[in-house]
Amino acid sequence: MQKFLTFAALILLVGCNGVDPGKKDEPVEITGKVTQNGKPVTGVVLNLQVLTTGTPAAIPLTANEFKFQATPGNYTWYITEGKNAAAYKSVPAAYREGAMDRTIDIGTNKNFDLKIQ
Repeated sequence: MQKFLTFAALILLVGCNGVDPGKKDEPVEITGKVTQNGKPVTGVVLNLQVLTTGTPAAIPLTANEFKFQATPGNYTWYITEGKNAAAYKSVPAAYREGAMDRTIDIGTNKNFDLKIQ
């Protein structure tokens, strides 16, 4: 019985360290802009795809800049069609899906200048 209690206590100490593995950080406000060849991109949707931690997001780009609540984490970003089909068609195919060479880390950095080339 003593061995069982020792084992159970060890499991509690190691496995229950007070951290909830399913708990996510509180969202933070992020701001930024998306430009293509130096001009603002509007009428499309900026998508954040989770790489390691975070919560997926879709941010409609309706003005020169965006402001949005996002969960801290690591993301890749890409563009999908929004209200302006012509603006979406001008986005190169490489920017229509996530890519490992196009990532952002929301945490200490909360302002982004994303460029489509």
